[in-house]
Amino acid sequence: HAGQTLEVALSEPQADGLAALARAHHTSLYTVLLASFCVLMHRYTGREDIVIGSVSAGRDREQLEPQIGPYLNTVVLRVPVRNTATVADVIDAVAQASTQALEHASYPFDALLDDLKIRTPANHSPVFDIQANHVSMPAPQSGLRITDVSPPDTTAKFDLSFQVVESAGTHLIQFIYNTHLFRAATIAAMRDRLLAIHDAFRRDP
Repeated sequence: HAGQTLEVALSEPQADGLAALARAHHTSLYTVLLASFCVLMHRYTGREDIVIGSVSAGRDREQLEPQIGPYLNTVVLRVPVRNTATVADVIDAVAQASTQALEHASYPFDALLDDLKIRTPANHSPVFDIQANHVSMPAPQSGLRITDVSPPDTTAKFDLSFQVVESAGTHLIQFIYNTHLFRAATIAAMRDRLLAIHDAFRRDP
């Protein structure tokens, strides 16, 4: 689909405050960020059952480590977000959903669709419409300079993707959206509301 990307970088105080919240719950900063996104989706949809697709790296065997190429598999996170949930409840729900999904990460997503006899219309994703991903960029090596020459991506694989790119201590949040479904102003409002949720998480967890 035709798509665009809206980016927002977390400030150092924002990242530090959310990282402290993650440590208090013995989880990762990404889990807290994904929890905030689930709250955002709950507030927009009114649903208490948030279903999000994600990607498993797939290198779960030592023999695969030296091989070149991606070993990716789609996993599905089903996160309960109740109207009465606390911040801790949502963070724990995301952590539990992630753990459960990774326990079955080697089960091929295509095989799952076949086993469940799930058929979807053309140009529509099965099971989920929203995807989340965490990308951790390697630390720069001494004496090595890397230049990104890829053109801007103007496609969207899903209705909406929430991506966190972590690089050299910085955290960039990306909203990748289908421009046939969303206006740029709508995604900008989502960004602002997500940052407001971050403030609430830090101020009154």
